[in-house]
Amino acid sequence: MKLAPNHRFVHVREAFEKKTTLTDEKEIALLQFLEGKSKNETVARAYDINLRLYKREVMESALLAGVSPKEIDAILKIPPAITELYAHLFFDLKVFEDELDKIEYGHTYTATEFGASWKKYAVTNGKASMLIRMSRGSAKISPSEIQNDIRTTAYMQALSAKNNPVDSETTKNAFRWAQLALKASLEGEEDSASDVEELMMALDTEDETVNEESSGLKPEDILH
Repeated sequence: MKLAPNHRFVHVREAFEKKTTLTDEKEIALLQFLEGKSKNETVARAYDINLRLYKREVMESALLAGVSPKEIDAILKIPPAITELYAHLFFDLKVFEDELDKIEYGHTYTATEFGASWKKYAVTNGKASMLIRMSRGSAKISPSEIQNDIRTTAYMQALSAKNNPVDSETTKNAFRWAQLALKASLEGEEDSASDVEELMMALDTEDETVNEESSGLKPEDILH
């Protein structure tokens, strides 16, 4: 990441202070607003979001997670034109060269404690989780995304169980997630058989702490 996401806003502020000229139309619109020469409502709303800590951090976290302007409108009632202008002037996603750039940014952001929490959440949990968090749980998530998240969590739980005794709380949680994952995998997914097989393989490993020989439990018994 060579530039900060707010590089255009910085450029406008410099133009305002030094009385230099700009070429970007949206930057010019913001400069005119700052100079009191324009009452553009879209610019005013985008600028207000940037001024206010909580609005700014939630908006930028949503954009960082890949939430679209239309989705933001559906949840936060902010017209797409305002979000698009905000992204252009205050949080340019094009400065991130790849997903690793975004992850690093989210985990190293320290400008505000509130923002650090939200941005880390955005890059760690992704778009679906951000939609749920912003909507206070009312956002509709596709069943396939939910199924995939359940299977992924169950698989990670199974991996963690390999390093714990069979009667540990970690392993018990893995078994519960395994049962939930099986149900999710059987909800009409074409690849459900392979998903279950992979999960069973993860649970039935050669690791002495959780394999059939040491626990007396077969993987198929765990999953049913």
